[in-house]
Amino acid sequence: MAVNQSRRSRRADEAEGPYVPPPGPIIYLLNTAGTGSSYAARLCRKIAYEMMKKLRLEERDVSLSLVTDAQIRKINRDWADNDKHTDVLTFPLHINVGSLGDVIISLDTAKRQAREGGWTLEAELRRLMAHGLLHAIEHTHDGVGDSLKMARAEEDLLGKAGMVGWALTDEHKAKAQYEAQYNAWKKRMAQEKLARNAGGKTPAKKPVAGKGAATKAAAKKKAPAARAKK
Repeated sequence: MAVNQSRRSRRADEAEGPYVPPPGPIIYLLNTAGTGSSYAARLCRKIAYEMMKKLRLEERDVSLSLVTDAQIRKINRDWADNDKHTDVLTFPLHINVGSLGDVIISLDTAKRQAREGGWTLEAELRRLMAHGLLHAIEHTHDGVGDSLKMARAEEDLLGKAGMVGWALTDEHKAKAQYEAQYNAWKKRMAQEKLARNAGGKTPAKKPVAGKGAATKAAAKKKAPAARAKK
């Protein structure tokens, strides 16, 4: 009896088809350099996978590279015409399918910034990865409005302020808040105008008596009393 049950269960499994794992992002690790790069590479793969899932990029892939300060400076000079080392570079492909592009992190700088900030290497790699991945999906921090959007996106991924959020000064935040309020006011005015146009002619307002009209009306009321005194 047990044999027959196992056969039936096997047939049921075969009828359902082979097991297909749920879709998930693919992380390609192209380069690792520097002391402790193997540990950092494992962290980066895990972080990138989690963040791409959170960004609903399950069907996309990304290429990661961990490099030294000297290597990232050369890449920055050759491809971005900027002769200095940095913490993270992104080269987006600007396509809607397949690869997001390349995210390149300087492990030397990541370690240094983690020490200076007083947090772990994993926390610093999370900051850099969030910044790099958001650049790969067209986020920028060129203007105040774009910076504010990217800062919010980083905060959604990290649960706290990221690189752009830290860089925004109080003046920038106040300006961005003013711009948001002004744009909301413009939108409201446009909606009210559309509503008036859709309703046809604006109903005529009741005439309001001016000073002269009020004076004449008062004179008429007083006139009978004045004649009676005569």
